[in-house]
Amino acid sequence: MSTWKLRRGEDFAIEGTVTFSTVAGGALLPLDLTGATLTWHMGSVLSSPIYTRIGATSFTHTVATLGVYQFTLSPIDTENLAATTYLFDMWVRTPAAKEYCLTVGTFVINDVIGTI
Repeated sequence: MSTWKLRRGEDFAIEGTVTFSTVAGGALLPLDLTGATLTWHMGSVLSSPIYTRIGATSFTHTVATLGVYQFTLSPIDTENLAATTYLFDMWVRTPAAKEYCLTVGTFVINDVIGTI
């Protein structure tokens, strides 16, 4: 389980690698993300998320670095959210229409600290 933290209205970026194995207990290999779709959900409960980000709107990946993705949020994504702890999950859908959960966790949004 992951915990991500930021302040309301800040940029956010995280990088990860999608790996797989064809045999239980076998070596993990990076997954070719060409044609795959990555999806992120966030909310106070995951059954009805308040945010969903799919594909190129928040995810990028390159063919040169197999399996590596970058997930980003811009200030406008978080500036109006309540400062609290949310739940999130991230999924990959392969070109063969198979879906796998990559990670679940908490997303902590802290209030902005005032300036003088």
